[in-house]
Amino acid sequence: MDDSDSVVGRVGARGGSVGLLGAALWFLDGAALTFGLASILTIGLLLLAAGAAGAVLLGRSAAFRRSWPMVLGGPAAVLAYLAYLNRSGPGTVCTTTMTSSSCVEEYSPWLFLGLAVLLLVVAAGLWYRAVGSRAA
Repeated sequence: MDDSDSVVGRVGARGGSVGLLGAALWFLDGAALTFGLASILTIGLLLLAAGAAGAVLLGRSAAFRRSWPMVLGGPAAVLAYLAYLNRSGPGTVCTTTMTSSSCVEEYSPWLFLGLAVLLLVVAAGLWYRAVGSRAA
């Protein structure tokens, strides 16, 4: 298998790493939109506005438009972060210091992690089909 058979080779054949840059930008856009929804009561509206503006700008460029499936991978970052936050779950998790103690209810991190992996695999597969089919 030579370099022309890989995604990087196919992207490079179309003029540089525009496909990889587009995939990264769409991924960040999806993450911003998802973090915006998750934090709607604090800075969520700002993140939603930035994500919507990013989607419009990326959608206007034909070179970046091909990489749109990676927007589905953005929520995987949020889900992985939720899995990290719930890493001591499931159940009640208590923390004690010299001056205080607190308890929180945590969920199982495996559901969040499984969904994150599933979204990444689906997004990467759709992106590969979109980029690879046009480059061949």
